[in-house]
Amino acid sequence: RSAAAVYRLIIDAFAQARAVALHDADPTVRRRAALGLARGGPYSPDVTAAISPRLTAALSSDDSVIRVCIAKALDRCGLPEAIPTLVQVERNDENRDVAKAARRAIARIQSRSPQPKLVAAKHDNQ
Repeated sequence: RSAAAVYRLIIDAFAQARAVALHDADPTVRRRAALGLARGGPYSPDVTAAISPRLTAALSSDDSVIRVCIAKALDRCGLPEAIPTLVQVERNDENRDVAKAARRAIARIQSRSPQPKLVAAKHDNQ
């Protein structure tokens, strides 16, 4: 295998481990996992699909730092399927930093989507 392929495997393995650690009993472990996911990537499509449910679940954390990091991680994953959850976070989260991170993630995901206006219109009607 090439060095690039090995590197990709390592990045993906770290992402999967961090996604599991988001639900650890230790708040320090959860924060470190969220920070790593916010800074990591890009991940392979299979890993992105596998970790996205854990990421969206972590948006309900009582820790605003984790919620900001998860919005950034979802932005890096670039999944249009995350937009409805991010819209809810943007509209309902009382923390301005979290709402701002969600808004930025939505805009960036839409800008990379093949049909950003359709994605936005779909969620405006919900």
